[in-house]
Amino acid sequence: MIVSTNKGNIAIIGLGSNLAQPKQQVKLALRELSQINGIKIISKSSLYKTKAIGGPENQPDYINAVAILITDLTAHKLLDNFEKIELLHGRSRVEGERNSPRTLDLDILLYEQEIISDTRISIPHPRMHLREFVLIPLKEIAPSVHHAITMQNWPWLSIKECEKFKSMRSLLDEVRVI
Repeated sequence: MIVSTNKGNIAIIGLGSNLAQPKQQVKLALRELSQINGIKIISKSSLYKTKAIGGPENQPDYINAVAILITDLTAHKLLDNFEKIELLHGRSRVEGERNSPRTLDLDILLYEQEIISDTRISIPHPRMHLREFVLIPLKEIAPSVHHAITMQNWPWLSIKECEKFKSMRSLLDEVRVI
């Protein structure tokens, strides 16, 4: 289990992109996050290539990653910073449109063991346990993390579901295919 430190709160985040050089978008976003006062990246997963889920047909594949941060920012302030970075990367949000192609998507998956649900944010991320592009990178860097609601040692309850995604193989430049 990841334990908070006296240096800040632990947040686990997801990153994804399928437009405008997705691999570079994700890598640049990680660099930009590390430059924000109050955020320190302590671990990051490999990059994973995944098929788009839902949304328009024939979308490009996504590049996804998961990272662990130590932050003294609240979850809402962290989200504010995520939205600024997404905007800098050309992200445009269309209300009610889900699973559309995007230059950058930054999500707070977990923030300590907090449970937050309001008009802006839902933590734990409500669909993270259903997404192999979250579960596999999360298992890579935080295999003992606990879900804030179920308190189960993460979706290695879902790892049987992930068995069907075991087509992971290494590609050039640290990208793995799920």
